[in-house]
Amino acid sequence: MTSQLFSKILPHTGSVTLSRDQWKQYAQTHPGFLADDELIACRGYNEPLDHREIADIYLPLMELLYFTYNMKTQLHRPYIIAVSGSVAVGKSTLARVLQYLLMRHWKGEKQVDLVTTDGFLYDNATLYAKNNMHRKGFPDSYDLASLIDFMTALSAGHADLSVPVYSHHRYDIVPGAYQVVNQPDILILEGLNILQTSSEGCKKRIFVSNFLDFSIYLDADMSYINQWYINRFLNFRQDALHDETAFFHRFALLDQVEAHCLAQYIWETINEKNLKENILPYHKHAHLILYKDVQHAIKQITLNIASMD
Repeated sequence: MTSQLFSKILPHTGSVTLSRDQWKQYAQTHPGFLADDELIACRGYNEPLDHREIADIYLPLMELLYFTYNMKTQLHRPYIIAVSGSVAVGKSTLARVLQYLLMRHWKGEKQVDLVTTDGFLYDNATLYAKNNMHRKGFPDSYDLASLIDFMTALSAGHADLSVPVYSHHRYDIVPGAYQVVNQPDILILEGLNILQTSSEGCKKRIFVSNFLDFSIYLDADMSYINQWYINRFLNFRQDALHDETAFFHRFALLDQVEAHCLAQYIWETINEKNLKENILPYHKHAHLILYKDVQHAIKQITLNIASMD
């Protein structure tokens, strides 16, 4: 049955923008969908995810995803959902919630895997050797050939694919650690630079976006993301003060003001630059754009109808 959401908005062309109050009316599933411990497991740093956010935002999103998935039931490969946006905007939290809710909806009948493109970053030793550590997160800091090989094999239905594991604690690839992806029904792919398309630049190159069935871009005012990044940096540093194995332990001797200044410098010279050059220019290619307010709550939703064929 066509969902209530689509019966009202599919006649439109182009894009439709909805307020939070308009969007939440399309939820058709009972809001008590995640237990408290599951909410905690999904939350990122400084992200006050609660049951209201699940009910107002994620349950309508589930209706949308069920609909788009059912439109492509003849696929003989995984249905691939992309989650993109800036560093520190909340991509990982969004992706984890989607995985929980999709698994819960299908009650174990569908396998839903989550892969982050962080696993395809070059390790720090390689980045240092290339004098590229200051561009970590930029497209050229990834092993894009391996990422495309993975997406190609996944789409071809290959089994037991190995994805390198990235550790935020180590701030590096974990040597010898791999995530095995074994023919999931749905794959959630979370990453920074995954919405780029051939419409900008080389038309013969294969992009990650060529493999996507549905894409979500998480957006916010840049000043908000800046502050969220600084807060996350300071939290990572605090957690690492007495842990010499943590990458952020190297900042333990900085006082709070120095740490704040360093975080701001990293934001301006790396993360903001990457956002402006390589991430934000492609956000309008997403099927769905979710806009956050300063409290991390999603306040507005834009659905790109024309791209949903």
